[in-house]
Amino acid sequence: MSRTSTAAITATAAIRKWRKRWAPIRRSSRTSPTTLPVPDKLKAILRFAKVLTLEPRKISQAHADAVYAAGWDEQALHDAILVVCRFNFMNRLTLGHGLDPAPEKFATRGKSMSYNSERAGPA
Repeated sequence: MSRTSTAAITATAAIRKWRKRWAPIRRSSRTSPTTLPVPDKLKAILRFAKVLTLEPRKISQAHADAVYAAGWDEQALHDAILVVCRFNFMNRLTLGHGLDPAPEKFATRGKSMSYNSERAGPA
């Protein structure tokens, strides 16, 4: 088995494990961050992240103040904003280019990748 296909199979297994472990959180997060089985302090920053992701024009000082009131500082809010922005950017970039994120196809795709080909250029 090539190194590439082994990596793809490992990635697929990791994703399946993640999905199983976090399924209850993923299901409950579809409705509201307030229903998540996480500490209240974390819920405040997740509410902010949800608004920033789904309705970015509606984000306001009141949203930031709720994060601060939950005990987070400005650096933590800044870090959360960076994470949300990066995930949203990458999702839009990959989906906009038509990349299919179906994990069941990772192993097959991994086998077709050739990181050591001439196409990849010199190492």
